[in-house]
Amino acid sequence: MPAVATVTVLLITGVSVLVTSSSSGPPARDSLVPAAASTQARATTTPPPSVAPPSSDPATEPPLGDIPEVTKSKIIAMPLDPYMTPMEDIELIAKARSLAARDCMHALGYKEWKIDTVPMAATTSYKEADLIDYVDPAEAGKSGYPGISPRQPLIFDRRAATTAGPSQEALDAYMGKTVRTTSGISVPAGGCAEDGDRKVRATGTTNVVTELPVDPRDLAAESRFSALRDSRMRTAFLAWSSCMAGNGMRYAEPSAARHDPRWAGRRAESPAGEDEKRVAQADGLCQQKVNLVGTYKALQAAYQKEMIGKHESALATVPRIFRGWVENAERIVAKG
Repeated sequence: MPAVATVTVLLITGVSVLVTSSSSGPPARDSLVPAAASTQARATTTPPPSVAPPSSDPATEPPLGDIPEVTKSKIIAMPLDPYMTPMEDIELIAKARSLAARDCMHALGYKEWKIDTVPMAATTSYKEADLIDYVDPAEAGKSGYPGISPRQPLIFDRRAATTAGPSQEALDAYMGKTVRTTSGISVPAGGCAEDGDRKVRATGTTNVVTELPVDPRDLAAESRFSALRDSRMRTAFLAWSSCMAGNGMRYAEPSAARHDPRWAGRRAESPAGEDEKRVAQADGLCQQKVNLVGTYKALQAAYQKEMIGKHESALATVPRIFRGWVENAERIVAKG
């Protein structure tokens, strides 16, 4: 069975995309929510159930540069970094979208609509994340793996709500499922969700969204999955698995240990058990022994260099376009 990993990727546009990658094929993706309602910024992974033979052809894999020795948690510079944008600005854009959409809803007569009627993610959700993170052996031996943190819903769930939410008529106007309110007011194309998006991402006087020719965050996500499917990463996984077996623990990949069913669902507020602590510590030690994270980062960098070569001219336009979005967002947020 091919190894499968799933991650929610926050693109520069603010759209959350569910990316599913198999070791036997390229990533596939589905949009989770409309741009104006998109809020999930923290990447989450689902563990691959097994290790499959490498899906990438070693003859076509990019050359590997220097492999950093990773023995502690630290940020390692990546080739796409100059084209990336701060999470703070992406959060600012999301807030501005919600404010603009609220103003649109008020103009349609839905005066009770608030910025969080369709919830944004909590501020702590806007964090960078990766598919393979460094595991500190000493810390893991004390507290195990990081537990699951509660998340806000991406859309209003009437069934789960404890207080009255927006009417169906209001939701239809927000999502653009109607062209006119019951009071006869015309609904903007795409509803107030898309209208809020246009207020942020349109440039000039055309009221037309200026799209990115390529999203560097999308490319960065693709580089992570490409690194996982690389034959050299598979070799590193085998070395790590052999190290774990030496400790009497049989796991094919680090994600299988981290997401062992015995503790995969543990909440962050609940303490880890002794078995989890023991596995997590061995995981960290074996990762250090084979320099697993260093290999992964080097491969990620190699694929990013390859992508920059293919998209260099398009990537050069990204900072200017994004800056325009941020300036629009700053004006909307300043207005309140």
